[in-house]
Amino acid sequence: MSYLDTTYIANLFTSLIMVILLIIIVNYINKLEKQGCDCSKTANTEFIKNFSIFAIIYLLITMFIPHKLIVRNLGSTFSLLLSIVNIIFIGVSVYFWYLTFNYTRHLVNEKCKCSENMSRDIIMVGSLIEIILIFFMFILGLILALVSSVIMTTFNYINQYESELKDTVRNPIRSIKKIPSKVKSSIGDVSNIFKGTSKGVKKLIKKNI
Repeated sequence: MSYLDTTYIANLFTSLIMVILLIIIVNYINKLEKQGCDCSKTANTEFIKNFSIFAIIYLLITMFIPHKLIVRNLGSTFSLLLSIVNIIFIGVSVYFWYLTFNYTRHLVNEKCKCSENMSRDIIMVGSLIEIILIFFMFILGLILALVSSVIMTTFNYINQYESELKDTVRNPIRSIKKIPSKVKSSIGDVSNIFKGTSKGVKKLIKKNI
């Protein structure tokens, strides 16, 4: 079972923790409703409860199926569709955790006595951790994308100028003689870019006048 790699195990562990937290949220809201805790009712309470139930079902269905297994048995098209659904789910989850944290903070600020228990504290801390983790993963993704782009650009440059680099190593004196012409060529390229940009700006200004 080559598809049971460390990434799958990590995702499984993370999803299990999230399911447990979601179950706590549903039980907490149901308990407050049965107690008739009026100060715990907000405009977002129903959404938090309903999405928690949906997320539990969604995670229990998807968490035990490795992505590699889906690609192998159902093809890349279905895999792409599932990836799009996952992205939408993550996007809504960000909004959900934000509302959940604000919900618990609202209960604290309003001094809602009937909502005071350990579950409320767990939900508040858990939702805050989820928000921080999502933000951290987003920033990490941007950094990895930037680093990957720089590395690819560097390799492309090396491949493009491989012969010139070899010639520089073998005959540095001749390469030094070529520097003025290369500098002139580079200045010309930059000048053309600025000219093109200047023309574009002038056209844009004319359109807006």
